[in-house]
Amino acid sequence: MKFSCAVSMVLLAGQSQGEEVDPQLKLQRILSKFSAITDKTVGRVRTDYSRLDIKKERVHRMGAMMLKNFGKINSRCVLYDFEDDEQDARTDDACFAFKKICKRILNWSKAFNPDCQEFIGMHERTEDKLTRITKPILRILQCDPDLNKNPKN
Repeated sequence: MKFSCAVSMVLLAGQSQGEEVDPQLKLQRILSKFSAITDKTVGRVRTDYSRLDIKKERVHRMGAMMLKNFGKINSRCVLYDFEDDEQDARTDDACFAFKKICKRILNWSKAFNPDCQEFIGMHERTEDKLTRITKPILRILQCDPDLNKNPKN
């Protein structure tokens, strides 16, 4: 545990000097923010949603699979630039906040799970799975079910 904290501190120090953050650490941060935003948005609208923990667990398992795929293709494929809008847009709009964190997950997948060689369709599977997992949450929040549509774009 002390080792992982030390590695995190080194990576964070590197980030402040303009260096790239480890993609695995970046995805872990995004997934933890997903849990926090989901708790804030859905918890505010509907406190009795019993499947919320199951949905969050499914997204975290999907994230673990994304990391596993990244480990397989990291040295074999050309990775793309990760377009991440990390600045927190503090907003009361639950739809905007929830869709934004989902979009960050999809952007990570597009950058670090690209199609190449025998690894075809990983990003598309991630996108389909995230859509299936989040559709009931978007319905509860009364949002457009399309993750690519956002009223504040």
